[in-house]
Amino acid sequence: MSRFEKIAFIQSFWNMFSINDNLNQCSDNHLDQLIKSINKQISGYQYINAILQVKFMTIFPN
Repeated sequence: MSRFEKIAFIQSFWNMFSINDNLNQCSDNHLDQLIKSINKQISGYQYINAILQVKFMTIFPN
């Protein structure tokens, strides 16, 4: 997953979870840790999952 895709994925969950980081300043390792944290948190939800979130994300052509 590219850096841009990681940031877009994290931002798609921005309102659901309290993420207070400036994502543009974060290292790739920190972005990966945020994604793992989001995945862990949403695993407890019955009707929300990362696959559906990615499916409905806005796509920006390069």
